[in-house]
Order: sequence, then C-alpha cells, then structure tokens
Amino acid sequence: MYRIAKQLSNAHDVEFIWVGDGEDRPRLETAAQSENLPIKFVGFTREPMRYLLDSDLYISTSRFEGLPYALIEAASLGLPIVASNVKGNNEVVKHNFNGFLFNTEDEAVHYIQVILNDLNTYKRMSKASVSYYDQNFTEDKMISSILSIYRKLML
Repeated sequence: MYRIAKQLSNAHDVEFIWVGDGEDRPRLETAAQSENLPIKFVGFTREPMRYLLDSDLYISTSRFEGLPYALIEAASLGLPIVASNVKGNNEVVKHNFNGFLFNTEDEAVHYIQVILNDLNTYKRMSKASVSYYDQNFTEDKMISSILSIYRKLML
C-alpha cells in the first residue's frame, strides 16, 4: 500500500487514510512524513465506519483473507473497491462491477486512477457495491445462507 500511495502522491487531491495498527506502522509513518506523502495514519479505532463514510473508495492490499468484513462494510456504503486479487477479496469484489481486482501495484494505481478520473465508472461501481451487498451480505441473506447449509448437512 505504501508504494501505491507513493505512486499516487502527485495525483490530484488524493489522501490515503490508514486505519489500524501493526508492527510496520511506526516505520511507515516516519517514512511517509519524511517523503511528504499524503497518508494520514489513524491507528486503531473503535469507530472505523467514521472514516469509511468520509472516503471515496476503499483499497485493500491483503495477501490473504478470510471473508473481509471491511470490504463488505465498504460495499454497504456504496464505495467502489480496489482490492488485491486473493481469495476472500474476490468473493466481495467482482472485477469491473463494484470495483477492480489487481495483481500488481501498477494495476492498483491504474484502477484507482480510473475510478477517481471517470465519474461514470465511479457512479456505476458505487451503485453496484450497494446492490451486491444487498443481494449477498445483509443480515437476512447471511442467516438464510447459513440455515441452508445446515439443512443440507442434516439430510
């Protein structure tokens, strides 16, 4: 993510907001400050939704995932998503529908630029995120899906 942010640091009005902690945070925060990169490090918060509500898109560079709740939350708010093409992410993001899946940093940068520079793509993906969330990840849909699995196991 740091290298992606660095490539986009000269782009128009782009600011990255990193929510969460980890062992790399102090090093990356120091590097971002010294390179004057537009990254705001929030750290751990009990109110991550506050930051999602102020965002234009969601980016995930995970190398592996289970079922990524952060992506589901982003989709529920209508955020287009740019995510690494790994299992889990590709269950929430449908390429060129509600976002883009990338395999390289250069692809991620390109897809972020497409979303930020093409209002029609942004609006289409925003609507698709909400739609995909409503069809697959609401509480009723998730409970129904789990019950269906249990019923099949009981036969």
